[in-house]
Amino acid sequence: LKQEINSVLLTNLIKKVKQWNLQWQYALMMPPFLLVSKKLRRMWRTAH
Repeated sequence: LKQEINSVLLTNLIKKVKQWNLQWQYALMMPPFLLVSKKLRRMWRTAH
């Protein structure tokens, strides 16, 4: 039972992370974010 609950939580988390990544990709395509995108990419690289 615990394993089932854990797997459900994990899949939900992965879905949320994927949605968040998509939202950021769309945001970075917007003109106001173009100047900041390089810094964000650098931060993202160091974070991962």
